[in-house]
Amino acid sequence: MLLIGERLTEHPLAADVALTVAQRYGGRVALVPRRAGDRGALRAGVHPSLLPGGRRVTDETGTHGGRGLVGSLPSERGRSTQQILEACANREIEVLFLIGVDPLRDIPDAGLVRRALSNARHVVVQSLELGSLEPFADAFLPAAAWVEREGHATDWEGRSQPIHPVRGPAGVSRPDWEIFAGLAEAVGRPLGLESLEALRAEAAPLLEPRAVTSRSTAWTGTGAPAAAG
Repeated sequence: MLLIGERLTEHPLAADVALTVAQRYGGRVALVPRRAGDRGALRAGVHPSLLPGGRRVTDETGTHGGRGLVGSLPSERGRSTQQILEACANREIEVLFLIGVDPLRDIPDAGLVRRALSNARHVVVQSLELGSLEPFADAFLPAAAWVEREGHATDWEGRSQPIHPVRGPAGVSRPDWEIFAGLAEAVGRPLGLESLEALRAEAAPLLEPRAVTSRSTAWTGTGAPAAAG
């Protein structure tokens, strides 16, 4: 078993190299993330290089012709968190949408974060609370806490289990998927999903387990991995 941590994944070839090493010795790879839920987020495609189901953006076999959530798929890799903040700091992005994240607490370069928050024309925060983002937020979309909504939790081993609400959403807060559906409707691009059951039916084929092909050429053109200086 090859265990890799979050810092290793910051290298663009790390996942390929880890998989190649594990396959060479008949082992398996496991990611030990920094936060609970990171494994589930990757599986859902919350990464600039991934589509829902953890498929690569460049993987033609990962396309899905369904409606709603993934009716339109990107063909190129998106920006990383660092690149998004740099683009905002340079006034290249007009709307910064922060969903359940506070870059002032999560990003080491506080100066960059403050420039990004100040230079983005509009900052929208979707979270449980504004916290330290209050001075920068133009709009706040209150999201329901995990104890107030249906969902699934995925641990670092990839084991998923359902979670059920112990109470209803507080005040005007709503589950994240309802906020996304409402925003899509407001901008004239409805997702076509009116219930959690419909959303799960849409996502189910994308999240099914699939075979991972060997990537024996992971190091081609890059040279052997070297220790960071």
